[in-house]
Amino acid sequence: VNYTYLHNKNQSDPERRIRDIPKHKAFAYVNWSPAEQWNVIASMDAESGRYYSYTKNKQDHYTQTAGFVTFGLKGVWSPRHDLSFEAGVRNLGDKNYEYKEGYPMPGRVWFGGVTYRF
Repeated sequence: VNYTYLHNKNQSDPERRIRDIPKHKAFAYVNWSPAEQWNVIASMDAESGRYYSYTKNKQDHYTQTAGFVTFGLKGVWSPRHDLSFEAGVRNLGDKNYEYKEGYPMPGRVWFGGVTYRF
């Protein structure tokens, strides 16, 4: 588990907000081994909204994105010590979220992979 609380303040110009940094951020995962060659990994990623700015009529304006929570799930099978196969899903709930307005992050993403260690 990892949690970060970031209290930031622009010391040189208090009227200007610090952008693109969430106030709260958390990550957690659980790794379960139901058998010697198998691992199941569940994860959670959460963030409060971020401020970003845009200029209109030569003035800076600030707005904040919504916070989000996403979940992931991955299975790993290692038939030998040097070989593993994995498959999983990111953003399991197909959550719509964005770090900056107008730039959405991907919805549910399925993936697979093979790792061979020399």
